[in-house]
Parts: sequence; structure tokens; C-alpha cells
Amino acid sequence: MAIERLRAPHIARPAMVSVQFLGLYDGHGGAGCAEFSAQRLHTCLAASPAFGSGDVGAALTEAFAECERAFLRETESPSGSCAVVAVIGGGKLYLAHIGDSRVVLCSGEKAEAVPLTVDHKPDSVSEKARIDGVGGMVVIGGRCARVTHPGTSMMLATSRSFGDRGFKDSWE
Repeated sequence: MAIERLRAPHIARPAMVSVQFLGLYDGHGGAGCAEFSAQRLHTCLAASPAFGSGDVGAALTEAFAECERAFLRETESPSGSCAVVAVIGGGKLYLAHIGDSRVVLCSGEKAEAVPLTVDHKPDSVSEKARIDGVGGMVVIGGRCARVTHPGTSMMLATSRSFGDRGFKDSWE
């Protein structure tokens, strides 16, 4: 988990100089990738050119990609991680996620859970089409759909994640 304040007076309310960053990381195959992402993703966000210009959505996309590259470049860990992050500032809530970590908002008199994200799962129509389009396969492994490809015997129950070096190296 990461809870950080990021200096961003151009995004925060006029009376504030920072935004709040909240990140939750769900590691698999060990804790290495989750721990790395918890320490690094918010710094990747703060360093993103899009964040500097106030485009938080594009900045989150850039930060996720840079955190992934840094993990694969700087570590030898085979682990992976799903993640969900929130950036709060300027009266807005920005969300980003990878994998099957999800955000729900509890709202209303009956405290109903309203989903704010959709899991990246191999059996969703859009994710299956994306996986098929890049040469992967979706198979039933155990009790759920998993993503794999001809270059590996590995199967992942989530269709997007940080890390998972063995899977991504075999894909290349």
C-alpha cells in the first residue's frame, strides 16, 4: 500500500499545493513486484510530463508503463502485481487499475456498492479479443479463464499486471 502527497498546485484546489495518491498492490508469485510498485508508482506519476501539464488520466497511463519498465529493468524478480490507485485533488477523483483489483463506491441510503472499475480478466469479451489479437490464448485452467500463449506453460488468471517476467519474456 502507498499513501503519498504529491506536489501539484496546478491540479489541487486553489488553496492546496498537493494531491493525495492512494495505491493498493496485490502481488502474486512473491511480494517483490507489489513492494516495488508501492515504492515507485507515485514517483513515476509525479515525474510524468502529462502530470506536469495537469492531464492526470494520461499521466496515470504513463506512470503505469514507466513503473512496469523500471521493475523489469531494475529487478530480477519473477513476481507480478495487480494494482488500483486513486488520485484525489481539485475536487476530483481519478482512478486507474491493472488486473483484477477493483474500486467500488458505497453510496445511497442502502449503501449499495457501485463498481467504478472493470476487472481485466481473460474471459471478458474485450480482453479476450485483445489477447487473441496479439497471439495469446484464453483457456480454462482450474475453475477460471486464464491467459497463456504458445511460448510458455504459464497461465495467468488476470489479463494485465505489472511484472510477471517469465510470462512476458517468453511472449517476446
